[in-house]
Amino acid sequence: SGIEEMLENGQNTTAIKYKNMYNWAEIFIPTDISGNGQWVQMDVLFDGYGVGGNPWSSENYSITVITNFTEGFRSNQDALITATLSQYGAPLEGETITFIDLTTEDILGYATTDFNGNASITIPIDNNQVVGPHYIGASYNPQTFNYTSYDIYGNVQVQLTNTSPQSVNLSISTFTNIQGYVVDPLNNIRVRNAQIELVLLNKGTNTRVLPTFIPNFWVTGPNGDFDMGVDVDLLLSPGEYEVRVDFNSTFFDLINFSPFSLPLVSSSSSNRIDFNGNASITIPIDNNQVVGPH
Repeated sequence: SGIEEMLENGQNTTAIKYKNMYNWAEIFIPTDISGNGQWVQMDVLFDGYGVGGNPWSSENYSITVITNFTEGFRSNQDALITATLSQYGAPLEGETITFIDLTTEDILGYATTDFNGNASITIPIDNNQVVGPHYIGASYNPQTFNYTSYDIYGNVQVQLTNTSPQSVNLSISTFTNIQGYVVDPLNNIRVRNAQIELVLLNKGTNTRVLPTFIPNFWVTGPNGDFDMGVDVDLLLSPGEYEVRVDFNSTFFDLINFSPFSLPLVSSSSSNRIDFNGNASITIPIDNNQVVGPH
């Protein structure tokens, strides 16, 4: 750090000067309006670390998180989530831990560590819990964080709300937009991170048609919805079809960024919406056309 000169009320004054001396700093204490004063040495980390304490480092702290409930159906039981905080391997007492459901982004509560560095909260596994994986995080500060997880089993429903346009001319544009959402019917909470598949059926049948759309898989967003801009595969034969959206018990892992299956979460298929694909072209009738049949 350097010295900053400035003019104030006609007097030369010196701004506070910081000098890095390990964990110490020097500050200038003015004693009158003329700029007189003296430098005072301070241990700026004394309150948090004691005399000559080290600056904070994420390596100094460690936190682990465990749960006594890992998977199951909603049956009015409780999940006990316990975080253990330590510094240099020794438990820390009297510190506040924040617990967050990383799936729903809800703050679940706060707890204070005991003599063993443990802080716990209880989560009711009841009908307010949405189906699917729940990642429960525990945070001491932004750099000292860990998580555990549990899975809630049950039923889901897929709702297909819109396909626009419902008819595409493959020789002009292959684009269409497909919208809908996945919901837990028990509590009407949308299900996020659910992997869904776009299915194309021959109209009025259960016969699947290939190829379909690009892409044909999607993951529901934070509101449990999907809003997909897709292209019809050019190899699709012209015809009348129906669009359906399927959920096949697969979720997307937020931590490892990969899909995984929860077989005890029911599969579900949406309602259907008509969809037509054709390959007709428009030929301008102008002076370039030759007289006669075409």
